[in-house]
Amino acid sequence: MTDTNKIGGDFDSEEEVDVVEIEGRLYEKFDELEHKGEVYFALAPYIEYDEDEDETDEELIVEFGILKRIEENGEYMLEDIDDDDLLDELGAMFERRFDELTQD
Repeated sequence: MTDTNKIGGDFDSEEEVDVVEIEGRLYEKFDELEHKGEVYFALAPYIEYDEDEDETDEELIVEFGILKRIEENGEYMLEDIDDDDLLDELGAMFERRFDELTQD
């Protein structure tokens, strides 16, 4: 069975949504991409950083999940991806995009 989560906020790609709540937990949207006519989001657990803490140059390892945006009854929702091959393909695409963004 596919898990579908109704999300607060509009997941239209024209509107920026940075933090969303799914089943009581906060997630940060790192990126989105369109692939074969579908829109996918890379989400990671939201971490609130203390502004008073010194920033370090340590490499931050972030695990992320990928969900598909669907429209149901005129509202956008996120849905799990059951196809492991598609998930691997999307994961590689997002990782390349992350690498490009973090290159100096």
